Amino acid sequence: MEAQEFSGAFLELLLLLQEGHNEADLIGAFEILIKLFEKLIFIHNSSIIMNPFEEKFRKIKTSNKLIISTLLKIENIELLLEGIGYERIGTSEYQFKSTNISRIAIILPILQDKIFQFKLLRMSPEERTKEIEIRVKESANNQARKRQMALKECQRKSYVDEIESKAKLDRVEKAQAGADQPYVRGKSLQFGAKQNTFKDIGIDLNKNKGG
Repeated sequence: MEAQEFSGAFLELLLLLQEGHNEADLIGAFEILIKLFEKLIFIHNSSIIMNPFEEKFRKIKTSNKLIISTLLKIENIELLLEGIGYERIGTSEYQFKSTNISRIAIILPILQDKIFQFKLLRMSPEERTKEIEIRVKESANNQARKRQMALKECQRKSYVDEIESKAKLDRVEKAQAGADQPYVRGKSLQFGAKQNTFKDIGIDLNKNKGG
């Protein structure tokens, strides 16, 4: 299932869960889900030091009092859990069986937005206006940080490209300089010195022979 298709199906499921429940109950359940999902993502990303497939990191104990009073209080919540990769194990727990964490990453911001919407409904007009202004400011700050990070990355890449370009040009110039130099043939080497004879230096060895 494509990410967009999954997001649409998840939103429809949330609408089903909202039926017959007040905002306070839904906020409590969704906040628990967010904590569970953030833990799953953290463990998954920390797999170098932790085993993300260890059962204790992937369980939701149905006997836990907090789980009972928040998550299991919502009718049809099992449809949501099973839809994102949890399986019911006996009567005491749900266990995340999927090896794909991407669905969790998709639904986290959806749940966070839903909680924000529910909280707005419970606020006075003045509180709502103030909260929206805060959210808009936070969003603008996040966008500014992203733009700043993108600019720094662009500058870093530009600097690296400039250094690499200069190094390449330097190599080409050195190679060209070597090619332009005239070829100088070295003098042939003569092995062994010329040996003079006694005759060459005016000594006649036969002169004193005889007599």
